Amino acid sequence: FLDRLWGDVFADAGRAWCPGACERGFRGSPARFGPLYSVGAELGVDLPVGYLAGLSLRGGVAVPLSEVPVTGGGSERPRPQTYLRFGRSF
Repeated sequence: FLDRLWGDVFADAGRAWCPGACERGFRGSPARFGPLYSVGAELGVDLPVGYLAGLSLRGGVAVPLSEVPVTGGGSERPRPQTYLRFGRSF
């Protein structure tokens, strides 16, 4: 039994930097501070469980379009990221 089914397609762009020297770097942090772009899609479903409860599932994939510098020189595009969520956000 299916209560509700929905999908989303999204595009994202963002830019972040430190105002001076960063205290800590993080894996995949860009040396240049241009925008990072990505696209993705997700699918969600609400399933009834018995008469009173429901189960909400959402899964998707995000695909980076920008390349980031890697250790040792050069740059590469990060791998696509997948996610799965059970329940609702609050």
